[in-house]
Amino acid sequence: MRVTVKLPKCLLVFEQAEFYEMLKARPDIWRAAIKRGKYRLRFGKEQNRKVNPQKECD
Repeated sequence: MRVTVKLPKCLLVFEQAEFYEMLKARPDIWRAAIKRGKYRLRFGKEQNRKVNPQKECD
């Protein structure tokens, strides 16, 4: 698996092992990234609920 990072003037492509090695040195980055990922997933689910509300059964 490869990790792709798009930056304004370049595209970075890391092998998964390389990416993990970089993050091992900075566990604070892991925590911040996980927090942002959870937020993004929850936000997306909330948006889907607003667009496609569940119909209640009577």
